[in-house]
Amino acid sequence: MTNQELKCTLLICEDDISILDMLTDYFSDLGAKIISTSDGGKALELIKSSRPDIVLLDVVLPNQDGISIVKDIRDNSLDVPVILMTEKSSIDDRVLGLDSGADDYLCKPFSPKELFARVKAQLRRLPASSDKTAKTLQFNTLRINPLTREVYNKSSLVTVTKTEFDVLYYLAKKHPEVIAHEELFSKVLGYNPGVETKALTMHVMNLRKKFRKHDIDDVEITAVPGVGYRFTTHSDA
Repeated sequence: MTNQELKCTLLICEDDISILDMLTDYFSDLGAKIISTSDGGKALELIKSSRPDIVLLDVVLPNQDGISIVKDIRDNSLDVPVILMTEKSSIDDRVLGLDSGADDYLCKPFSPKELFARVKAQLRRLPASSDKTAKTLQFNTLRINPLTREVYNKSSLVTVTKTEFDVLYYLAKKHPEVIAHEELFSKVLGYNPGVETKALTMHVMNLRKKFRKHDIDDVEITAVPGVGYRFTTHSDA
């Protein structure tokens, strides 16, 4: 009996046929329409033509790797959520994957239920740009525009991923409050309580790295141990 929990179009790019078949059967039974390929070189054109609601993307693929595919997706201004599936578990590999524009990652081996939770989280997310009344925020030389989803330091564009933007904007609009991890997980990343992921930590790590790269030293994202994060400026008491 089919459980119609997931009404969406899901594109899977995976060259391990056993994993591809397993994910196809699992998500089809949940009600998703599946589009699939095992060839990384075909992924971008499939995404353009089918306009899926979410993409599951293996990192190691024939003809084109998953990291470069994500970059191509973002370079083509495609705002589809992307979850990377990878056997690479080092912090550097995860940071690289998220910095390429992926929204989340999952290390193999994983359970279909865990991946389902990640998919549901991405489909629940409401980006800052969906609120047409949202205001541009200015902190010293840093300007954050939710309608164009652009971040500037003085006149220099700071290139951030869509998830990095959502995390940054949410923290900045709540300044100077401390925002709990749980609130960021649910309000920004879309996760239900209990889902374990280091994605938030990695997104914050990438934002800090970009702050340093662009010489943004009058604002920062401060960790409050055991609680969450706080957007701070040097003028804060």
